[in-house]
Amino acid sequence: MKRFARVGLALTLFTMVLWACAKASIPEPDSQGARLYVKYCSGGGCHDPIPPQESSYPYWKNQYARWSAKLRQAGSPAPTPQEDVIILDWLKKHARGNRY
Repeated sequence: MKRFARVGLALTLFTMVLWACAKASIPEPDSQGARLYVKYCSGGGCHDPIPPQESSYPYWKNQYARWSAKLRQAGSPAPTPQEDVIILDWLKKHARGNRY
């Protein structure tokens, strides 16, 4: 039984390390844009925030429009127009290629 407890503890610690690494991949995590992105992206429990450097800005702009429309249609908490600007500026700054 003690062996199972040790295995469980090891798996828990491993999961926590992976989670911390995933959170670290969000650039400027203490910036207002990053905090809002994480708040709304993971607030609904859909998925963990995807690092913006994984895709180009045109991709993010399209995804953001689809995602925010779905939140609003579902009656879920959604960013205000001012927060939209902050989040999109942050995504633009950190998107793959950063040419826009």
